[in-house]
Amino acid sequence: MCITRWGQVTVRLDAPTISVSDTGRGLPDAVLSMLNNPAASAKMRGSEGTGLGLALVKRICQFMHAEFLVNSAAEGGTCCYIRFHGNLTKN
Repeated sequence: MCITRWGQVTVRLDAPTISVSDTGRGLPDAVLSMLNNPAASAKMRGSEGTGLGLALVKRICQFMHAEFLVNSAAEGGTCCYIRFHGNLTKN
């Protein structure tokens, strides 16, 4: 857990899933819809924390064949989940 001026961020590893959650103001519905739509491309413009970094994470997950899901609560806070499949190491 990391404490910031605006709340806290918690990172958890429960193999094969990584979750990152915060206590911030949450993401707008349009950003959540874009991030959670498997067919959506990364045509996002980031400003004031509206998810450009998350759009990049989504693209990296697609490249690595990992699942990516984002949830935001109405009262604030966002949680991102990345679930990896298979062996990520090359032998």
